[in-house]
Amino acid sequence: MKDTTKMDSEKKPRKKRAIPEADPELWEEFIVTRDDKLREELILHYQPFVIATAITIGRRVGWRVSQEELVSHGQLGLMKAIEGYDPD
Repeated sequence: MKDTTKMDSEKKPRKKRAIPEADPELWEEFIVTRDDKLREELILHYQPFVIATAITIGRRVGWRVSQEELVSHGQLGLMKAIEGYDPD
């Protein structure tokens, strides 16, 4: 039988997911032009990370919020972050 008396602090730390980097030239051009097509490319690039994060949060909160709602809020946050990004 498996010992389930271990405290949460004794669990192995999970491996952190690396955020995939977008092409720096894409970011540079977007910052200068604020072109809608470049914005869309950046959103699509980071979309898998938004979905993975939504799944992780859903598991932590016991799916009291739907996955679709978490992804939707994540997408809005991503769009706001991309639009507001200032490298300076």
